[in-house]
Amino acid sequence: MIVVGGECLIDMVEREGEGGQSFLALPGGSPFNVALAAGRLGLPVSFLSRQSTDEFGRRLTAALVASEVDLSLCPTTDQPSTLAIAGLDPERKGVRYLFYTEGTAGVSLSEDELPATLPAEVRALHVGSFSLTMEPIASALETLVKREAGERVISIDPNIRPMLMQDPELARERLRALLPRADILKLSDEDLDWLEPGKDEEEFAFEMVMQGVALVLLTRGGEGASARGARGACDIPGGEIELVDSIGAGDTFMAATLAWLAEKDALSKGALKELTGEQMEGLLSFATAAAGVTCARAGCDPPWRAELGD
Repeated sequence: MIVVGGECLIDMVEREGEGGQSFLALPGGSPFNVALAAGRLGLPVSFLSRQSTDEFGRRLTAALVASEVDLSLCPTTDQPSTLAIAGLDPERKGVRYLFYTEGTAGVSLSEDELPATLPAEVRALHVGSFSLTMEPIASALETLVKREAGERVISIDPNIRPMLMQDPELARERLRALLPRADILKLSDEDLDWLEPGKDEEEFAFEMVMQGVALVLLTRGGEGASARGARGACDIPGGEIELVDSIGAGDTFMAATLAWLAEKDALSKGALKELTGEQMEGLLSFATAAAGVTCARAGCDPPWRAELGD
């Protein structure tokens, strides 16, 4: 089992139709998406975040349950659900976001709501996105990572949202201190450009591996992905996909990484440090295939395990 901690929200996704502009309300949030995709890929997963009891919160809960995600660690609240307005960016074929977060459930998990202990069967803890820089959930997740790092695999995807950074330099300092605690670290090329402006990808990956990160994953959207570790390295090009939107693609990639490692009995601190380039190629191929399915669907609608074959 893995535990995924972080924000959950409703994506109000822009759509153009015959009647003009409209918005489709879809469950989302990067950690939410990772949990959703992991559940669909057959990886036992438990989500950790405050869950609102409002109508949007009920939709979030229902989506997780339908994807076989356990919610027993989630406290409930009457706070409103967190919202994101997701508008399509035709020039970059990506998404631009506007977030409504203040006083909302998806970012309000506090340290005193953390489980006193995680279940013994939990092999990995994944955290990420703006939950790592927005209080009070940032301090809660940081506390959990520090507490569990000695016993379990730590997976981090910062999935940086600059528009939410009230103090960008403070956020950078916080992330720079937290990321080396990861056993698995995933960043997009945009994440790296914001976190370490001008830094070469290879230099960054080498520094992270030297600080103890077992597996560094760098994604470049349609341009492919890379993996770096102590005993291997791999780069794969992007593939041809029919792009509807990129919402949740990186999160699906992250979930597929965890699922592949679990299937190969490699989701442990020791096994991660022994990954070879050949194994990394298999991992990247599986993760990019899963992300490609999500890109071909509206919103974050990750594939089920049976859709990906062997």
